[in-house]
Amino acid sequence: MFLSCEDQLHETYWQTFMPFMDEKMLTGRVAMANNVEIYYQFYQPENAKALVVIMPGRAESCFKYAELCYEMQKNGFAILLFDHQGQGLSTRRCLNPQIGFVDQFEDYIQDAIQLIGTVQTEQSITNLPIYLLAHSMGGAIGSCVMIEKPALFEKAVLMAPMYGISAPIPVWLAKKLVSIGLKRQLNKQLDADYFWGQQNYIPVEFSKNHLTHSQQRYQYFVETHSQNAKLQLGGVSFQWLQQAFRMMEYIKVNLDRIQTPSKIFLATQDTVVNSDEIKKLANRVKNAQLIEVQGAKHEILFETDDLRHFALRQIFDFFEL
Repeated sequence: MFLSCEDQLHETYWQTFMPFMDEKMLTGRVAMANNVEIYYQFYQPENAKALVVIMPGRAESCFKYAELCYEMQKNGFAILLFDHQGQGLSTRRCLNPQIGFVDQFEDYIQDAIQLIGTVQTEQSITNLPIYLLAHSMGGAIGSCVMIEKPALFEKAVLMAPMYGISAPIPVWLAKKLVSIGLKRQLNKQLDADYFWGQQNYIPVEFSKNHLTHSQQRYQYFVETHSQNAKLQLGGVSFQWLQQAFRMMEYIKVNLDRIQTPSKIFLATQDTVVNSDEIKKLANRVKNAQLIEVQGAKHEILFETDDLRHFALRQIFDFFEL
């Protein structure tokens, strides 16, 4: 099993991982509804064991996953990952492209289903089993895809899925503020507006980040975004938050319909998503195992080697079965 290590990142990130993304992975765009195009990257090694579909979290792009993609292909897996609409290099629909926006969460779900089917056909890989590896918002989207298309994935791994949001105010109050904000937005004739307290992208210094204990991995993430302003995304809009609440309610009602054998990872120091909700809902997923990563922050796959390798070994062992 090939696993990347922190002490080698200064040699491998820009010299190996990013060139692999830029030079080896096929890039493309798939047209969706509402004049949206979804940017994706794909790679298939010889004798691939399966196709792993990587669904990033909110505000992430394909390029954040360069280290993981390199590991995936070294371990014999084909890779498909993409930027959700409104972020990365996919279409952004707001006058201010920094605002995190989606018209309705169903758009994310249908984008994913259509994209996977299109790439399967175009790359003639309909014979490969498909596995899902999804993080945070991607985990919520992936869960909805498994509810709507139960036969699409043979196995699934959800990393800190967004089944609930950690917030400094109660959910009922956040929903009330969203309702007020949307009315205000309509009166001002804005196409979208930030939820109160949200703003355009500003890099957060490592000591204040809520994502990882790994300073090196965090620094490469920040550098990747600083070198390409098109990847940057600010906070969430009223519309995005309204749709996120609706999507999380949909998951709560329909989670029992997921049949896919799954592993659900929870980070014990997560302050981004609600770990209590993950625990409650994971117990309702048939054929699912809940795994707690002790001491990890939200970004388990970008954590220090001890935490990251603990999770990756279980993921690769699961995918190899």
